[in-house]
Amino acid sequence: MTLLSIHRKSSQLKLLKILLALVAIGFLLLFAIVAYHNRFLSDDYQYYDIIRKQGWLESFRYYYTHQTIRWSALFIFNSLFFLSHSFYDDHLIIFVFHLLSMALLVYALFLMLSNICRLILKELPALFYRLIFSVFFAASFYFATFQIAESWFWILSNLIHLQNIIVSILGIAFVIKLNKKIWDHVAVVICFIYVGGAAENYSVFLLVILSLLLFYLRFYRKDPKSENCKPIITGILIAIVSMLISFIVNISGPGIPARLAECHMQVPYANPDLAGEMGNFILNVVIQNKNLTFLLLSSLWIFAGTVAKIEALRLRKEKNKFSFSRTAGFLLASLVIVCIGITYPLYYAFNAIGPERAMSAISLMLTIIFCLFFLYMGLRLSIKHAYVVMIVISLSSIALLSYYVVKQYKITHAYAENYDSRCIYLESLPHVNVQDTIEVKGLPDSGMLPNGDITDDPDHFININFMKALGLNFKVKSSDNYYKTFPNKWKTIF
Repeated sequence: MTLLSIHRKSSQLKLLKILLALVAIGFLLLFAIVAYHNRFLSDDYQYYDIIRKQGWLESFRYYYTHQTIRWSALFIFNSLFFLSHSFYDDHLIIFVFHLLSMALLVYALFLMLSNICRLILKELPALFYRLIFSVFFAASFYFATFQIAESWFWILSNLIHLQNIIVSILGIAFVIKLNKKIWDHVAVVICFIYVGGAAENYSVFLLVILSLLLFYLRFYRKDPKSENCKPIITGILIAIVSMLISFIVNISGPGIPARLAECHMQVPYANPDLAGEMGNFILNVVIQNKNLTFLLLSSLWIFAGTVAKIEALRLRKEKNKFSFSRTAGFLLASLVIVCIGITYPLYYAFNAIGPERAMSAISLMLTIIFCLFFLYMGLRLSIKHAYVVMIVISLSSIALLSYYVVKQYKITHAYAENYDSRCIYLESLPHVNVQDTIEVKGLPDSGMLPNGDITDDPDHFININFMKALGLNFKVKSSDNYYKTFPNKWKTIF
């Protein structure tokens, strides 16, 4: 190879690194813009009012006796807003929370990727690649979630469902770490205590999966006491015990029957056909416009296969060759198991497949499948062709994310301004009679954010909770509320 060709390839690689960095920055900027304009909504109003009136500890007792406590998620919620001074000024706390949440996700993915590489490869990929692909995976997962608004930006939903997944990724990353220190075991305990105390369906599913993995490593693997297996088995045992204790605390409260009854009452039909419900759900998911963005960002993992060639990464055991058919079969079987494991507990609670936000684990599995598929494509492509493909994908991703940034800034900024103006206006009304009902204009489209509008029924629970959270002594209703203006938004856009 001539010096000219080496220099040319080096220049191409530098250009591609810059483009990939711009893609990562574009996604993080989009997330930050949307997060900055997020506000309270729905159940957030109720929980905010309870903690403000009953205090940090008494609110836990209320949750414990009236519904599922989900204590680990509510521990974070109470800690965030216990010292709150102004309902509509808390968007800065919300913003910081979302930034820390994304940082934790990227760190968890980075740690997971690094530890997996240490397990299967003789050399670690460069820091830049491990970090950039962690961001790419987070970006793909963001657009893979069935409903971005509720999954990522509804605060209570985020704490119950999304943080559960993020913390479990972090916990598993510590579990598979080989040379564990005492603080690694402590981190495993903390992570899985949180998981067991948040979303019940995900906790049950993860308990089953970790138990099966433990059984396989201990009784079916030929070398369970090997240098690699022993620390992983210990980590799994600690994770299972921690999560089980937390889970038992979570489901043992007297409010559980009341919460299940409430869930059944919210469903307008009884015992629907689960297969039919799942079919309708899949159809609604497939037609979402954001799926194209998900595929585009997932295809960035083609470059991961190219990196393996550029850095000449080698497996620790050369006999363990990568089999696409075997891996594809395993991933598809895993997807089926995840779908059943996540949706069946929801079916039990709701007599239906449940809300999309509770099925983020399925989105995570889809993200894993597509990223690994494109990684395989990168392994099959020549380095020369991969460069061309990746430049096209990177430029397309930058253009699409730039479009999202501009569009979402305009939409979410207008929404946040209207939301804050409404709160200030209602608080400033002088001497309104308790019997009066004040009508306000409906909030505009909120883009990737969940909309915090109230309804046109002043006695609706959302309206009542909003009134209490804002400290009003009169009822409020919306003249042209958002839910009637955009009834099918989540099925076609975000």
